[in-house]
Amino acid sequence: MSRQDYTSEDIKRYMRSRLEEGDEDALFEFKFQRECEQELERMQINPESGKGLLFTFTAIAGGWETAAGRRLVANGDDCLNLPDSFERISETNLEKVEEKGYGGHPHRHANGAHPEHALNDLVNRTLNDEPVESMGEVFDQLEQMDVPFDQGMNFFKRVKTFGGLTAFDYLDTAARVNHRTGVVPNRLKPKHVDRNGPKKTLERTLSTEASVEAEVQSEDGQVLLDDLVEYAKTELGLSHIDAIFDVESCLCTYHGELENEGPDWRGSCT
Repeated sequence: MSRQDYTSEDIKRYMRSRLEEGDEDALFEFKFQRECEQELERMQINPESGKGLLFTFTAIAGGWETAAGRRLVANGDDCLNLPDSFERISETNLEKVEEKGYGGHPHRHANGAHPEHALNDLVNRTLNDEPVESMGEVFDQLEQMDVPFDQGMNFFKRVKTFGGLTAFDYLDTAARVNHRTGVVPNRLKPKHVDRNGPKKTLERTLSTEASVEAEVQSEDGQVLLDDLVEYAKTELGLSHIDAIFDVESCLCTYHGELENEGPDWRGSCT
């Protein structure tokens, strides 16, 4: 079997090996999200508030470093009382993130050393063609929409230094760290994962199990995603929220780790 021959059973075995124990070393997001939760608690910021959402946004924009979020909430004379206002944020003159050994997470594309690029761009964003003035307002509006996750993806992927991958990951963090679960999609859709590692994993699996012409954004792609999410729920015992986001993460890391380790690696994934 060549590296090209991905199968859904391979992916399920991989998911079991990564997610069964659920410790923070299993997936990068686990560790990062735990750190965000701890920082928000330490600073006594309500995770669901606009400031809580802004903290996690800045941490991701700053290369998945909670230090970037700390610099934001500590900037200015009013310190932790910094209001959740995009206009005010653009005036904070946020410093560069210069952590020792900084390099960001390798498969993220946020311009981590300059989170101010993403923050300042929020001032120009619109939701449903209407300007929004704060992160709290963004999520309050999203949670009232018919397809909040898709609308959220469209909103955040246009923010400077973000794109589709980072938009997905921020909505994941907003749902699980900030408890804004109203944005969680009912179904993991092909368009949510049609990029980078997840796309490559799905393409190769569909080539093996459907046809070489099968595309990620197709009924075959949706059937495969539904099967993987259902497996995560029924066989691994994940909640709907965890299943949606952790399947996407596993699709991404599966491709990267398999390509790095070679085809024999799958034999140890039981």
